[in-house]
Amino acid sequence: QSNWASAGELPTRPWRGSTALPRRLSLRGETLVQQPAVTVSVPPVVDWKDVAVPDGGIDLPPDAHGSALRIQARIRPEGAGVELHVRGDGARQSAVRIRHSDGMLSVDRSDATGIDFAATLGDAVTAAVVLRDGALDLDIWIDTLSVEVFADGGAVTVSEQVLTADDHIGVHLASDRAGAIIESLTVTDLSRR
Repeated sequence: QSNWASAGELPTRPWRGSTALPRRLSLRGETLVQQPAVTVSVPPVVDWKDVAVPDGGIDLPPDAHGSALRIQARIRPEGAGVELHVRGDGARQSAVRIRHSDGMLSVDRSDATGIDFAATLGDAVTAAVVLRDGALDLDIWIDTLSVEVFADGGAVTVSEQVLTADDHIGVHLASDRAGAIIESLTVTDLSRR
């Protein structure tokens, strides 16, 4: 998870950079699918089923905040653009926005702190994502320096470095209009392993 144009300038101590999760590879038809090759043995701290996303969005409870999380979500957008904001600090909504709208998934870290040294570090990454049975499937892994998103059962993956303050740990779910339904959402605090 690095860009050689800025790798030597990353403002981190005592390490420099981060490594992506190990992955299991398989084929779904002609599509390469990537899944985390990691076993998590702790129970989730949040386990929601069939929750409507209200106007203005919804903050996940404090138990679901942290700098090392796994968020698994199945969301039925019902025509709305949906966003998951992670590494938020309350005043600034998030360091990373994971958004799905009009068939496109984007991971935008332009609001992360500490990116003054490399302008491209804040660029958004986009990819087409198919809704299966009208639902968006996400498996999101967050740690101190990175966010990894597995969408559509791993057919689409995005891995990004994120530089932000240690206390930016909030999680918020929003939609651009009423109607989106969280079919399921689990959050596991990986620091409790």
